[in-house]
Amino acid sequence: MKPRIFFPALVLVVVTLLVVGLGGFWGLTARNPLALINQGGQALPLGVQFVPKTSPITVSLLTRPDRLADLWLFLSAPNSRRQTQAEIDRLEKTILANTDLNYEQDIRPWLGNEITFAVTESDLDQDAENGRQPGYLAILSCQDSELAKTALELFWQKRAIAGNSLVFEQFAGSKLIYTQTPTKSSGRANLASAIVSNKFVLLANDPRVLQQALTSGQSKDLNLEQDLGYRKALSSLPDRRVGLVFLNLPASLNWLGISSSNTPALALNELGTADGVFDRAVLSLRLNRQGLLADTALLAAAGHQFQPQMVGSEALTLAASRLLPADSPLAIVGENLDQLWQDLRNNLPYYEPILQLGRPLWKSLEAALGSSPTPLLSWVKGEFALGLTNPSSQSQDWLLVTQHEADSQVAIDNLDALARQQGLSVGPLVMGDYPVTAWTRLSVQPERGRSENRSELTVTTEVAGLHASLGGFDLFSTSPTALYRAFQVSESSLDSEKQWRQAIAPFSRPNLGYLYLNWPALEPELVRELPWLRLVETLGQPLFNHLQTVAITSYGRDQQLQSGAFFLQLSNP
Repeated sequence: MKPRIFFPALVLVVVTLLVVGLGGFWGLTARNPLALINQGGQALPLGVQFVPKTSPITVSLLTRPDRLADLWLFLSAPNSRRQTQAEIDRLEKTILANTDLNYEQDIRPWLGNEITFAVTESDLDQDAENGRQPGYLAILSCQDSELAKTALELFWQKRAIAGNSLVFEQFAGSKLIYTQTPTKSSGRANLASAIVSNKFVLLANDPRVLQQALTSGQSKDLNLEQDLGYRKALSSLPDRRVGLVFLNLPASLNWLGISSSNTPALALNELGTADGVFDRAVLSLRLNRQGLLADTALLAAAGHQFQPQMVGSEALTLAASRLLPADSPLAIVGENLDQLWQDLRNNLPYYEPILQLGRPLWKSLEAALGSSPTPLLSWVKGEFALGLTNPSSQSQDWLLVTQHEADSQVAIDNLDALARQQGLSVGPLVMGDYPVTAWTRLSVQPERGRSENRSELTVTTEVAGLHASLGGFDLFSTSPTALYRAFQVSESSLDSEKQWRQAIAPFSRPNLGYLYLNWPALEPELVRELPWLRLVETLGQPLFNHLQTVAITSYGRDQQLQSGAFFLQLSNP
Protein backbone atom coordinates (compact mmCIF):
# COMPACT_ATOMS: atom_id res chain seq x y z
CA MET A 1 0.00 0.00 0.00
CA LYS A 2 1.43 3.33 -1.07
CA PRO A 3 1.35 6.28 1.35
CA ARG A 4 0.04 8.61 -1.33
CA ILE A 5 -2.99 6.31 -1.57
CA PHE A 6 -3.41 5.83 2.17
CA PHE A 7 -3.64 9.44 3.27
CA PRO A 8 -6.06 10.77 0.67
CA ALA A 9 -8.18 7.80 1.70
CA LEU A 10 -7.74 8.81 5.34
CA VAL A 11 -9.02 12.28 4.47
CA LEU A 12 -12.02 10.68 2.83
CA VAL A 13 -12.64 8.46 5.87
CA VAL A 14 -12.86 11.32 8.35
CA VAL A 15 -14.69 13.86 6.21
CA THR A 16 -17.15 11.36 4.77
CA LEU A 17 -17.91 9.84 8.16
CA LEU A 18 -18.66 13.31 9.43
CA VAL A 19 -20.80 14.50 6.54
CA VAL A 20 -22.54 11.29 5.54
CA GLY A 21 -22.74 9.79 9.01
CA LEU A 22 -24.55 12.86 10.27
CA GLY A 23 -26.81 12.75 7.27
CA GLY A 24 -27.95 9.30 8.35
CA PHE A 25 -30.31 10.69 10.95
CA TRP A 26 -33.01 12.06 8.70
CA GLY A 27 -35.40 9.20 9.74
CA LEU A 28 -35.64 10.30 13.37
CA THR A 29 -39.12 11.01 14.76
CA ALA A 30 -40.52 12.44 17.94
CA ARG A 31 -41.04 8.89 19.22
CA ASN A 32 -37.29 8.33 19.20
CA PRO A 33 -35.73 11.15 21.26
CA LEU A 34 -32.19 9.78 21.09
CA ALA A 35 -29.29 11.16 23.06
CA LEU A 36 -27.36 12.29 20.02
CA ILE A 37 -30.21 14.63 19.11
CA ASN A 38 -31.09 15.88 22.58
CA GLN A 39 -27.60 15.95 24.05
CA GLY A 40 -25.16 15.73 21.15
CA GLY A 41 -21.79 14.04 21.41
CA GLN A 42 -18.59 15.05 23.15
CA ALA A 43 -18.76 18.78 23.92
CA LEU A 44 -15.33 19.84 22.60
CA PRO A 45 -12.65 18.27 20.40
CA LEU A 46 -9.67 17.61 22.67
CA GLY A 47 -7.46 16.59 19.76
CA VAL A 48 -7.19 20.17 18.50
CA GLN A 49 -4.45 20.71 21.11
CA PHE A 50 -2.17 19.06 18.52
CA VAL A 51 -3.44 21.11 15.57
CA PRO A 52 -1.40 24.21 14.62
CA LYS A 53 -3.65 27.27 14.72
CA THR A 54 -2.53 28.12 11.18
CA SER A 55 -3.98 24.87 9.78
CA PRO A 56 -6.26 25.55 6.80
CA ILE A 57 -8.96 23.01 7.71
CA THR A 58 -9.84 21.09 10.86
CA VAL A 59 -12.80 18.68 11.04
CA SER A 60 -13.85 16.87 14.22
CA LEU A 61 -16.37 14.07 14.65
CA LEU A 62 -17.43 14.08 18.30
CA THR A 63 -19.02 10.66 18.53
CA ARG A 64 -18.15 7.18 17.32
CA PRO A 65 -18.95 6.67 13.63
CA ASP A 66 -20.34 3.19 14.31
CA ARG A 67 -22.80 4.75 16.73
CA LEU A 68 -24.08 6.95 13.95
CA ALA A 69 -24.25 4.08 11.47
CA ASP A 70 -25.96 1.68 13.91
CA LEU A 71 -28.61 4.23 14.82
CA TRP A 72 -29.13 5.20 11.19
CA LEU A 73 -29.97 1.58 10.42
CA PHE A 74 -32.02 1.04 13.59
CA LEU A 75 -34.16 4.13 13.03
CA SER A 76 -34.84 3.57 9.35
CA ALA A 77 -38.34 2.55 8.41
CA PRO A 78 -38.71 -1.27 8.23
CA ASN A 79 -39.33 -1.20 4.49
CA SER A 80 -36.18 0.85 3.82
CA ARG A 81 -33.67 -0.87 6.13
CA ARG A 82 -32.31 -3.05 3.35
CA GLN A 83 -31.60 0.02 1.25
CA THR A 84 -30.05 1.76 4.26
CA GLN A 85 -27.80 -1.22 4.97
CA ALA A 86 -26.72 -1.25 1.33
CA GLU A 87 -25.76 2.44 1.56
CA ILE A 88 -23.78 1.78 4.74
CA ASP A 89 -21.96 -1.15 3.09
CA ARG A 90 -21.11 0.91 0.01
CA LEU A 91 -19.90 3.77 2.18
CA GLU A 92 -17.61 1.53 4.23
CA LYS A 93 -16.11 -0.03 1.12
CA THR A 94 -15.50 3.41 -0.38
CA ILE A 95 -13.86 5.10 2.58
CA LEU A 96 -11.65 2.15 3.52
CA ALA A 97 -10.63 1.23 -0.01
CA ASN A 98 -6.83 0.84 -0.45
CA THR A 99 -6.16 1.14 3.29
CA ASP A 100 -5.95 -2.56 4.28
CA LEU A 101 -8.04 -1.55 7.28
CA ASN A 102 -11.24 -3.02 8.62
CA TYR A 103 -13.17 -0.71 10.91
CA GLU A 104 -14.76 -3.46 13.01
CA GLN A 105 -11.48 -5.32 13.59
CA ASP A 106 -8.77 -2.65 13.45
CA ILE A 107 -10.34 0.57 14.78
CA ARG A 108 -13.62 0.09 16.63
CA PRO A 109 -12.25 -1.96 19.57
CA TRP A 110 -10.10 0.90 20.87
CA LEU A 111 -11.61 4.08 19.39
CA GLY A 112 -12.96 6.75 21.74
CA ASN A 113 -15.54 9.46 21.01
CA GLU A 114 -13.46 11.73 18.79
CA ILE A 115 -11.84 11.72 15.38
CA THR A 116 -10.17 14.97 14.34
CA PHE A 117 -8.66 15.50 10.93
CA ALA A 118 -6.58 18.52 9.95
CA VAL A 119 -4.81 19.80 6.89
CA THR A 120 -1.81 21.28 8.66
CA GLU A 121 -0.02 22.75 5.62
CA SER A 122 -0.98 23.38 2.02
CA ASP A 123 2.61 22.50 1.02
CA LEU A 124 5.06 21.04 3.55
CA ASP A 125 8.28 22.25 1.96
CA GLN A 126 6.81 25.42 0.40
CA ASP A 127 8.55 24.55 -2.86
CA ALA A 128 6.30 24.99 -5.86
CA GLU A 129 8.83 23.40 -8.21
CA ASN A 130 8.34 19.87 -6.82
CA GLY A 131 4.55 20.14 -6.58
CA ARG A 132 2.36 20.56 -3.55
CA GLN A 133 2.57 18.08 -0.70
CA PRO A 134 -0.07 18.96 1.89
CA GLY A 135 0.38 17.93 5.49
CA TYR A 136 -2.38 15.63 6.75
CA LEU A 137 -2.95 14.85 10.43
CA ALA A 138 -5.54 12.50 11.96
CA ILE A 139 -6.09 12.40 15.73
CA LEU A 140 -8.11 9.50 17.13
CA SER A 141 -9.00 9.37 20.82
CA CYS A 142 -8.40 6.07 22.64
CA GLN A 143 -10.69 4.30 25.06
CA ASP A 144 -8.25 1.37 25.28
CA SER A 145 -4.63 2.32 24.66
CA GLU A 146 -3.35 -1.28 24.87
CA LEU A 147 -5.65 -2.38 22.07
CA ALA A 148 -4.58 0.70 20.08
CA LYS A 149 -0.92 -0.21 20.52
CA THR A 150 -1.63 -3.79 19.44
CA ALA A 151 -3.51 -2.61 16.34
CA LEU A 152 -0.69 -0.24 15.37
CA GLU A 153 1.97 -2.90 15.90
CA LEU A 154 0.08 -5.26 13.61
CA PHE A 155 -0.34 -2.47 11.06
CA TRP A 156 3.40 -1.74 10.98
CA GLN A 157 4.27 -5.43 10.89
CA LYS A 158 2.24 -5.73 7.72
CA ARG A 159 4.05 -2.74 6.26
CA ALA A 160 7.43 -4.27 7.09
CA ILE A 161 6.44 -7.60 5.55
CA ALA A 162 5.36 -5.68 2.45
CA GLY A 163 8.90 -4.35 2.15
CA ASN A 164 8.65 -0.92 3.76
CA SER A 165 11.66 0.27 5.73
CA LEU A 166 10.52 1.38 9.19
CA VAL A 167 12.08 4.16 11.25
CA PHE A 168 11.64 4.54 15.04
CA GLU A 169 12.29 7.96 16.57
CA GLN A 170 11.76 9.62 19.95
CA PHE A 171 10.36 13.15 19.80
CA ALA A 172 8.87 15.29 22.59
CA GLY A 173 8.35 12.25 24.80
CA SER A 174 6.56 10.13 22.19
CA LYS A 175 7.73 7.35 19.90
CA LEU A 176 7.28 8.06 16.22
CA ILE A 177 7.11 5.24 13.68
CA TYR A 178 7.22 5.97 10.00
CA THR A 179 8.17 4.48 6.68
CA GLN A 180 11.27 5.65 4.86
CA THR A 181 10.23 6.05 1.24
CA PRO A 182 12.81 7.88 -0.90
CA THR A 183 11.38 10.14 -3.58
CA LYS A 184 13.00 11.94 -6.48
CA SER A 185 12.07 15.30 -5.02
CA SER A 186 13.35 15.20 -1.46
CA GLY A 187 13.91 11.66 -0.20
CA ARG A 188 11.64 12.54 2.73
CA ALA A 189 9.72 9.90 4.68
CA ASN A 190 6.01 9.16 4.44
CA LEU A 191 3.36 7.58 6.67
CA ALA A 192 3.89 8.14 10.38
CA SER A 193 2.15 7.35 13.68
CA ALA A 194 2.50 8.07 17.38
CA ILE A 195 0.58 7.34 20.57
CA VAL A 196 0.47 10.30 22.96
CA SER A 197 -0.17 9.93 26.71
CA ASN A 198 -2.09 6.72 26.05
CA LYS A 199 -5.02 8.95 25.05
CA PHE A 200 -4.53 9.76 21.39
CA VAL A 201 -3.36 7.99 18.26
CA LEU A 202 -1.80 10.44 15.81
CA LEU A 203 -1.45 9.51 12.14
CA ALA A 204 0.21 11.67 9.49
CA ASN A 205 1.53 11.51 5.95
CA ASP A 206 4.97 12.74 7.02
CA PRO A 207 6.94 12.67 10.31
CA ARG A 208 7.35 16.42 10.05
CA VAL A 209 3.59 16.73 10.51
CA LEU A 210 3.77 14.67 13.72
CA GLN A 211 6.70 16.71 14.99
CA GLN A 212 4.75 19.90 14.34
CA ALA A 213 1.69 18.43 16.08
CA LEU A 214 3.64 17.39 19.18
CA THR A 215 5.35 20.77 19.33
CA SER A 216 1.97 22.50 19.06
CA GLY A 217 0.60 20.32 21.84
CA GLN A 218 3.30 21.60 24.20
CA SER A 219 2.88 25.29 23.34
CA LYS A 220 -0.26 27.28 24.06
CA ASP A 221 0.85 29.92 21.59
CA LEU A 222 0.88 27.49 18.67
CA ASN A 223 -2.17 25.23 18.90
CA LEU A 224 -5.73 25.81 17.80
CA GLU A 225 -7.26 24.92 21.16
CA GLN A 226 -5.76 28.04 22.76
CA ASP A 227 -6.40 30.42 19.87
CA LEU A 228 -8.46 33.37 21.18
CA GLY A 229 -10.55 33.74 18.03
CA TYR A 230 -11.36 30.04 17.97
CA ARG A 231 -12.36 30.10 21.65
CA LYS A 232 -14.51 33.20 21.11
CA ALA A 233 -16.31 31.52 18.23
CA LEU A 234 -16.92 28.35 20.27
CA SER A 235 -18.34 30.34 23.17
CA SER A 236 -20.92 31.85 20.80
CA LEU A 237 -22.11 28.47 19.50
CA PRO A 238 -24.50 25.96 21.13
CA ASP A 239 -22.82 23.28 23.26
CA ARG A 240 -24.94 20.45 21.87
CA ARG A 241 -23.05 19.18 18.83
CA VAL A 242 -21.75 16.04 17.13
CA GLY A 243 -19.19 17.70 14.88
CA LEU A 244 -17.09 20.81 14.52
CA VAL A 245 -15.41 22.37 11.48
CA PHE A 246 -12.77 25.14 11.53
CA LEU A 247 -11.74 26.93 8.32
CA ASN A 248 -8.76 29.26 8.03
CA LEU A 249 -9.44 31.48 5.03
CA PRO A 250 -8.13 31.80 2.40
CA ALA A 251 -5.67 28.94 3.13
CA SER A 252 -8.48 26.38 3.15
CA LEU A 253 -9.75 27.58 -0.22
CA ASN A 254 -6.23 27.43 -1.62
CA TRP A 255 -5.93 23.81 -0.47
CA LEU A 256 -9.28 23.01 -2.08
CA GLY A 257 -8.08 24.59 -5.32
CA ILE A 258 -10.67 27.38 -5.16
CA SER A 259 -9.50 30.88 -6.02
CA SER A 260 -10.67 34.00 -7.80
CA SER A 261 -8.50 33.19 -10.83
CA ASN A 262 -9.60 29.63 -11.54
CA THR A 263 -13.14 29.71 -10.14
CA PRO A 264 -14.75 33.12 -10.74
CA ALA A 265 -18.06 31.93 -9.31
CA LEU A 266 -16.41 31.49 -5.92
CA ALA A 267 -14.33 34.66 -5.89
CA LEU A 268 -14.08 35.71 -2.27
CA ASN A 269 -12.92 39.30 -2.57
CA GLU A 270 -9.50 38.44 -1.09
CA LEU A 271 -10.95 37.20 2.18
CA GLY A 272 -8.35 36.82 4.90
CA THR A 273 -5.96 39.40 3.43
CA ALA A 274 -5.50 43.05 4.29
CA ASP A 275 -8.48 43.78 2.04
CA GLY A 276 -10.63 41.03 3.51
CA VAL A 277 -13.76 41.07 5.62
CA PHE A 278 -13.43 37.84 7.58
CA ASP A 279 -10.70 35.24 7.70
CA ARG A 280 -11.97 32.34 9.82
CA ALA A 281 -15.17 30.33 10.12
CA VAL A 282 -16.33 27.82 12.74
CA LEU A 283 -19.26 25.46 12.14
CA SER A 284 -20.90 23.52 14.97
CA LEU A 285 -22.91 20.57 13.65
CA ARG A 286 -25.92 19.08 15.40
CA LEU A 287 -28.62 16.61 14.52
CA ASN A 288 -32.25 17.34 13.83
CA ARG A 289 -35.12 14.94 13.20
CA GLN A 290 -35.31 16.11 9.59
CA GLY A 291 -31.62 16.58 8.84
CA LEU A 292 -28.43 18.38 9.80
CA LEU A 293 -28.16 21.82 11.41
CA ALA A 294 -24.93 23.84 11.36
CA ASP A 295 -24.51 26.86 13.61
CA THR A 296 -21.87 29.18 12.19
CA ALA A 297 -19.54 31.90 13.47
CA LEU A 298 -17.51 34.11 11.11
CA LEU A 299 -14.56 36.00 12.59
CA ALA A 300 -13.47 39.41 11.30
CA ALA A 301 -10.02 39.56 9.74
CA ALA A 302 -7.22 41.22 11.71
CA GLY A 303 -7.51 44.98 11.55
CA HIS A 304 -11.11 44.87 10.34
CA GLN A 305 -14.45 45.22 12.05
CA PHE A 306 -17.96 44.32 11.01
CA GLN A 307 -20.63 46.98 10.95
CA PRO A 308 -22.83 45.77 13.85
CA GLN A 309 -26.27 44.50 12.94
CA MET A 310 -28.52 43.50 15.79
CA VAL A 311 -31.56 41.25 15.65
CA GLY A 312 -34.84 42.92 16.64
CA SER A 313 -36.70 42.03 19.80
CA GLU A 314 -39.60 40.47 17.91
CA ALA A 315 -39.61 37.60 15.42
CA LEU A 316 -40.61 38.21 11.81
CA THR A 317 -44.29 37.66 11.07
CA LEU A 318 -43.44 36.14 7.66
CA ALA A 319 -46.66 37.65 6.33
CA ALA A 320 -44.99 38.56 3.02
CA SER A 321 -44.28 34.88 2.33
CA ARG A 322 -48.05 34.28 2.16
CA LEU A 323 -48.08 35.90 -1.27
CA LEU A 324 -45.38 33.63 -2.75
CA PRO A 325 -46.59 30.46 -4.50
CA ALA A 326 -46.15 27.26 -2.50
CA ASP A 327 -43.88 25.71 -5.15
CA SER A 328 -41.40 28.62 -5.20
CA PRO A 329 -38.03 26.82 -5.30
CA LEU A 330 -36.08 29.84 -4.05
CA ALA A 331 -37.17 32.46 -1.55
CA ILE A 332 -35.54 35.19 0.53
CA VAL A 333 -37.72 36.42 3.40
CA GLY A 334 -36.72 39.10 5.88
CA GLU A 335 -36.73 42.84 6.45
CA ASN A 336 -34.62 45.78 5.25
CA LEU A 337 -34.04 44.53 1.71
CA ASP A 338 -31.30 47.01 0.88
CA GLN A 339 -29.14 45.94 3.83
CA LEU A 340 -29.61 42.25 3.04
CA TRP A 341 -28.68 42.76 -0.61
CA GLN A 342 -25.50 44.59 0.33
CA ASP A 343 -24.56 41.78 2.72
CA LEU A 344 -25.12 39.15 0.05
CA ARG A 345 -23.06 41.02 -2.53
CA ASN A 346 -20.24 42.38 -0.42
CA ASN A 347 -19.79 40.42 2.79
CA LEU A 348 -20.98 36.92 2.00
CA PRO A 349 -19.85 35.91 -1.50
CA TYR A 350 -20.62 32.30 -0.60
CA TYR A 351 -24.11 33.13 -1.88
CA GLU A 352 -22.71 33.47 -5.40
CA PRO A 353 -24.81 30.54 -6.75
CA ILE A 354 -27.96 32.30 -5.55
CA LEU A 355 -26.84 35.66 -6.91
CA GLN A 356 -26.17 33.90 -10.21
CA LEU A 357 -29.82 32.82 -10.37
CA GLY A 358 -30.97 36.34 -9.52
CA ARG A 359 -28.99 38.18 -12.20
CA PRO A 360 -31.73 37.96 -14.88
CA LEU A 361 -34.09 39.76 -12.49
CA TRP A 362 -31.59 42.52 -11.75
CA LYS A 363 -30.74 42.92 -15.45
CA SER A 364 -34.43 43.23 -16.32
CA LEU A 365 -34.93 45.91 -13.68
CA GLU A 366 -31.82 47.78 -14.83
CA ALA A 367 -33.08 47.76 -18.41
CA ALA A 368 -36.49 48.99 -17.32
CA LEU A 369 -35.31 51.70 -14.93
CA GLY A 370 -32.06 52.75 -16.59
CA SER A 371 -30.00 52.28 -13.44
CA SER A 372 -29.14 49.71 -10.80
CA PRO A 373 -32.24 48.93 -8.69
CA THR A 374 -30.15 48.49 -5.53
CA PRO A 375 -30.38 52.12 -4.28
CA LEU A 376 -33.98 52.34 -5.43
CA LEU A 377 -34.95 49.62 -2.94
CA SER A 378 -33.48 51.42 0.04
CA TRP A 379 -37.00 52.40 1.09
CA VAL A 380 -37.91 48.74 1.78
CA LYS A 381 -37.36 48.76 5.54
CA GLY A 382 -40.24 46.52 6.52
CA GLU A 383 -40.78 42.83 5.84
CA PHE A 384 -40.36 41.51 2.33
CA ALA A 385 -40.33 38.26 0.37
CA LEU A 386 -38.47 37.67 -2.90
CA GLY A 387 -39.30 34.45 -4.73
CA LEU A 388 -38.33 32.63 -7.92
CA THR A 389 -41.38 30.92 -9.35
CA ASN A 390 -40.09 29.38 -12.58
CA PRO A 391 -36.32 28.64 -12.55
CA SER A 392 -36.26 26.79 -15.88
CA SER A 393 -37.76 29.56 -18.02
CA GLN A 394 -35.51 31.88 -20.01
CA SER A 395 -36.94 34.95 -18.36
CA GLN A 396 -37.04 33.46 -14.85
CA ASP A 397 -40.25 34.57 -13.16
CA TRP A 398 -39.50 36.57 -10.01
CA LEU A 399 -41.88 38.12 -7.52
CA LEU A 400 -41.01 40.76 -4.89
CA VAL A 401 -43.46 41.41 -2.04
CA THR A 402 -42.80 44.42 0.21
CA GLN A 403 -44.67 45.72 3.21
CA HIS A 404 -46.53 48.94 2.37
CA GLU A 405 -45.29 51.83 4.48
CA ALA A 406 -45.82 55.58 4.70
CA ASP A 407 -43.27 56.46 1.99
CA SER A 408 -43.94 53.44 -0.24
CA GLN A 409 -46.22 55.25 -2.66
CA VAL A 410 -43.72 58.05 -3.21
CA ALA A 411 -41.03 55.46 -4.01
CA ILE A 412 -43.35 53.61 -6.40
CA ASP A 413 -44.20 56.86 -8.18
CA ASN A 414 -40.47 57.49 -8.60
CA LEU A 415 -40.06 54.03 -10.15
CA ASP A 416 -42.87 54.81 -12.60
CA ALA A 417 -41.16 58.10 -13.52
CA LEU A 418 -37.86 56.31 -14.16
CA ALA A 419 -39.64 53.79 -16.38
CA ARG A 420 -41.14 56.62 -18.46
CA GLN A 421 -37.68 58.17 -18.84
CA GLN A 422 -36.57 54.89 -20.45
CA GLY A 423 -39.33 55.18 -23.06
CA LEU A 424 -41.68 52.73 -21.40
CA SER A 425 -45.42 53.18 -21.33
CA VAL A 426 -46.79 53.21 -17.80
CA GLY A 427 -50.47 52.43 -17.57
CA PRO A 428 -53.17 50.53 -15.72
CA LEU A 429 -54.59 47.16 -16.60
CA VAL A 430 -56.85 44.66 -14.90
CA MET A 431 -55.56 41.19 -14.05
CA GLY A 432 -58.54 39.14 -13.02
CA ASP A 433 -60.23 41.37 -10.47
CA TYR A 434 -57.07 43.21 -9.45
CA PRO A 435 -55.81 46.57 -10.73
CA VAL A 436 -52.21 46.47 -11.93
CA THR A 437 -49.73 49.03 -13.25
CA ALA A 438 -47.62 47.76 -16.16
CA TRP A 439 -44.44 49.04 -17.74
CA THR A 440 -44.59 48.12 -21.40
CA ARG A 441 -42.56 48.70 -24.54
CA LEU A 442 -44.22 48.70 -27.98
CA SER A 443 -42.40 47.61 -31.13
CA VAL A 444 -43.44 47.27 -34.78
CA GLN A 445 -42.16 44.38 -36.90
CA PRO A 446 -43.03 42.86 -40.29
CA GLU A 447 -45.55 40.13 -39.90
CA ARG A 448 -43.98 36.68 -40.29
CA GLY A 449 -45.11 34.36 -43.04
CA ARG A 450 -46.14 37.15 -45.40
CA SER A 451 -44.62 38.10 -48.73
CA GLU A 452 -41.81 40.64 -48.60
CA ASN A 453 -43.83 42.83 -50.97
CA ARG A 454 -46.68 43.10 -48.51
CA SER A 455 -46.61 45.93 -45.98
CA GLU A 456 -48.48 44.29 -43.09
CA LEU A 457 -46.85 45.08 -39.78
CA THR A 458 -47.37 43.65 -36.33
CA VAL A 459 -47.35 45.66 -33.14
CA THR A 460 -45.91 43.66 -30.24
CA THR A 461 -46.00 44.53 -26.57
CA GLU A 462 -43.14 43.63 -24.24
CA VAL A 463 -43.86 43.73 -20.52
CA ALA A 464 -40.82 45.14 -18.70
CA GLY A 465 -42.38 45.16 -15.26
CA LEU A 466 -45.59 45.23 -13.24
CA HIS A 467 -46.63 46.29 -9.78
CA ALA A 468 -49.78 46.12 -7.71
CA SER A 469 -51.02 46.42 -4.13
CA LEU A 470 -52.68 43.66 -2.16
CA GLY A 471 -53.53 43.32 1.52
CA GLY A 472 -51.06 45.89 2.84
CA PHE A 473 -48.25 44.75 0.55
CA ASP A 474 -46.80 46.05 -2.70
CA LEU A 475 -46.02 43.44 -5.36
CA PHE A 476 -43.42 43.80 -8.13
CA SER A 477 -42.61 41.41 -10.93
CA THR A 478 -41.13 41.24 -14.41
CA SER A 479 -43.58 38.45 -15.27
CA PRO A 480 -47.38 38.71 -15.64
CA THR A 481 -47.59 35.01 -14.79
CA ALA A 482 -45.74 35.42 -11.50
CA LEU A 483 -47.89 38.36 -10.46
CA TYR A 484 -51.09 36.55 -11.39
CA ARG A 485 -50.05 33.55 -9.30
CA ALA A 486 -49.61 35.87 -6.30
CA PHE A 487 -53.25 36.88 -6.66
CA GLN A 488 -54.27 33.22 -6.71
CA VAL A 489 -52.17 31.75 -3.88
CA SER A 490 -54.98 31.61 -1.32
CA GLU A 491 -54.25 28.50 0.78
CA SER A 492 -51.39 27.29 -1.45
CA SER A 493 -48.81 29.90 -0.43
CA LEU A 494 -45.21 29.27 0.55
CA ASP A 495 -46.13 30.08 4.15
CA SER A 496 -48.44 27.06 4.23
CA GLU A 497 -45.96 24.71 2.51
CA LYS A 498 -44.79 21.90 4.81
CA GLN A 499 -41.23 21.79 3.45
CA TRP A 500 -40.80 25.53 3.99
CA ARG A 501 -42.03 25.32 7.57
CA GLN A 502 -39.80 22.34 8.34
CA ALA A 503 -36.82 24.06 6.73
CA ILE A 504 -37.00 27.15 8.96
CA ALA A 505 -38.25 25.43 12.13
CA PRO A 506 -34.79 24.54 13.57
CA PHE A 507 -33.57 28.15 13.66
CA SER A 508 -33.58 30.32 16.75
CA ARG A 509 -35.90 33.33 16.78
CA PRO A 510 -35.77 36.24 16.38
CA ASN A 511 -33.37 36.36 13.44
CA LEU A 512 -32.73 38.51 10.38
CA GLY A 513 -34.63 36.34 7.90
CA TYR A 514 -34.24 33.28 5.69
CA LEU A 515 -32.78 32.11 2.42
CA TYR A 516 -34.61 28.98 1.22
CA LEU A 517 -33.80 26.62 -1.67
CA ASN A 518 -35.66 23.56 -2.92
CA TRP A 519 -32.65 21.53 -4.03
CA PRO A 520 -34.28 19.02 -6.47
CA ALA A 521 -36.03 21.88 -8.28
CA LEU A 522 -32.95 24.13 -8.50
CA GLU A 523 -30.21 21.52 -8.93
CA PRO A 524 -30.37 21.33 -12.76
CA GLU A 525 -30.20 25.10 -13.16
CA LEU A 526 -27.48 25.53 -10.53
CA VAL A 527 -25.28 22.86 -12.09
CA ARG A 528 -25.83 24.39 -15.54
CA GLU A 529 -24.70 27.80 -14.28
CA LEU A 530 -21.99 26.46 -11.95
CA PRO A 531 -20.56 23.15 -13.26
CA TRP A 532 -18.22 22.76 -10.24
CA LEU A 533 -21.32 21.88 -8.17
CA ARG A 534 -21.34 18.51 -9.94
CA LEU A 535 -18.05 17.66 -8.22
CA VAL A 536 -19.49 18.75 -4.86
CA GLU A 537 -22.47 16.47 -5.41
CA THR A 538 -20.20 13.55 -6.23
CA LEU A 539 -18.05 14.04 -3.13
CA GLY A 540 -21.12 14.47 -0.93
CA GLN A 541 -22.86 11.22 -1.75
CA PRO A 542 -25.08 9.71 -0.49
CA LEU A 543 -26.15 12.88 1.33
CA PHE A 544 -27.02 14.70 -1.90
CA ASN A 545 -29.23 11.80 -2.94
CA HIS A 546 -31.50 12.71 -0.02
CA LEU A 547 -31.10 16.49 0.08
CA GLN A 548 -34.48 18.22 -0.18
CA THR A 549 -34.07 21.79 0.98
CA VAL A 550 -31.35 24.17 2.16
CA ALA A 551 -32.20 27.03 4.51
CA ILE A 552 -29.87 29.75 5.83
CA THR A 553 -30.38 32.44 8.46
CA SER A 554 -28.37 35.15 10.21
CA TYR A 555 -28.47 36.06 13.90
CA GLY A 556 -26.67 39.38 13.42
CA ARG A 557 -23.15 40.48 14.23
CA ASP A 558 -21.02 42.57 16.51
CA GLN A 559 -17.74 44.17 15.45
CA GLN A 560 -15.77 40.91 15.54
CA LEU A 561 -18.17 38.01 15.00
CA GLN A 562 -21.13 37.23 12.76
CA SER A 563 -23.49 34.44 13.78
CA GLY A 564 -25.84 32.37 11.67
CA ALA A 565 -26.94 28.86 10.79
CA PHE A 566 -27.86 26.65 7.86
CA PHE A 567 -30.08 23.58 7.77
CA LEU A 568 -29.96 20.66 5.33
CA GLN A 569 -33.34 18.96 5.20
CA LEU A 570 -33.09 15.33 4.13
CA SER A 571 -35.63 12.82 2.92
CA ASN A 572 -36.02 9.29 4.24
CA PRO A 573 -33.91 6.65 2.48
